[in-house]
Amino acid sequence: MLFYTTFETPLNQPMRRFFSIFMIGLLFWSCGDDLQDNTPSIQGIQNGEILWKASGYNVQTSGNLTTITATTNTSTLQLIIPSISAGTYILNSSSNAMATFEENGVFYSTANDGTGSPVYVSDGMIDIESIGGGNNAITGTFMFNAFDDSGQLTVNFIDGVIFRIQQ
Repeated sequence: MLFYTTFETPLNQPMRRFFSIFMIGLLFWSCGDDLQDNTPSIQGIQNGEILWKASGYNVQTSGNLTTITATTNTSTLQLIIPSISAGTYILNSSSNAMATFEENGVFYSTANDGTGSPVYVSDGMIDIESIGGGNNAITGTFMFNAFDDSGQLTVNFIDGVIFRIQQ
């Protein structure tokens, strides 16, 4: 007469083998690289909930200002910095750097401050992390709060990314 413990019954051996193979397969499947699309892009989170992603972009340098323009079918984002060099550029109503955003006929700018009490001011930053490669690709991040001309309407961008855009 054969006695089996709970884990050594003939019926549990195939189940144990299946479970082992399943876990090994799951381990290899979950260890794969999480590949990201490395296409040059500009994107950010608009007003805390909308992923805004440019369908096109342009970089222009004129005099001592560099303007990065990103567009969609309905909006335009511009990041303006006083030079095209790596560094952090602070955005506010009195800085040389500026962010603007136009959507549905409303124009927002970090050059404008809000109205009311307490007064809210435009703020933010553009951080150019690198400029390099054969085509001088620009990579960096940005975030900002901007107001319309009346100071009543505001737009907010967080987690903004500039990824390998070319001059």
